[in-house]
Formats: sequence, C-alpha cells, structure tokens
Amino acid sequence: MEGLEGALSDGLLKARHIPSLRELRDAIISLGGAFMACETGMKMAGLSSDDLMEGIRVRGMVSFLTEIGSHPIMTL
Repeated sequence: MEGLEGALSDGLLKARHIPSLRELRDAIISLGGAFMACETGMKMAGLSSDDLMEGIRVRGMVSFLTEIGSHPIMTL
C-alpha cells in the first residue's frame, strides 16, 4: 500500500454516521488546533504536499519540535 490507498472514503464514514476527515479537521481548526505532517513519513509513503488537505503544514523533525514547544500534541 502506498500513500492514502485504502483510506476510508467520506461516503463510507457518512454511512457509518462518522464525521468526514474534512469535518474533523475544520472542528479542530475552529478550536485553535493546527496540523503538521512529517516530511520524512510523507516521503516514505510516496506523498507530496499536494496530497494533503488544505491547511496542513509539512515539517521536518526540528521544525516540528520548535513550533510545538510545550503545547499538547496529538498524533494520528
């Protein structure tokens, strides 16, 4: 499997009464959250920034740790 192959579709999520990834992203942003994607992980998965939803920043480890500081982190 490469990239987002096999990810749940919004239609399947809706059929199961689960918010779409876009709806979840919008809710987190409205609460002041931010999204960052791991540059190395993306390369390993064959993804580019064009494959990501709008508003997700690509960061290397040093940039990620600098930006995050002492704020809480949730990883997916």
